[in-house]
Amino acid sequence: LLIQTYASGIFRVQLVTSGDASSDSSYCVVLKPQNFTNQIIEQANTIEVISDKCSLEITKKPLRIALKAAKGIKISEDLG
Repeated sequence: LLIQTYASGIFRVQLVTSGDASSDSSYCVVLKPQNFTNQIIEQANTIEVISDKCSLEITKKPLRIALKAAKGIKISEDLG
């Protein structure tokens, strides 16, 4: 799982099964990844990446990625 930050509150999440993710040729993302200081909290089955505008909550098994607003309101969720 590759997580890149493009702006405060804009994340790109890729599932990379093999090979190099840098060879991705997506035309959907026009920004360049930026270095932001995000808070990362890792627990036994979850990882949370927190920016000042939103957060990603990743459940490892089963794979689930939720995007939440700064106040914890779920915006989107994908199950893998």
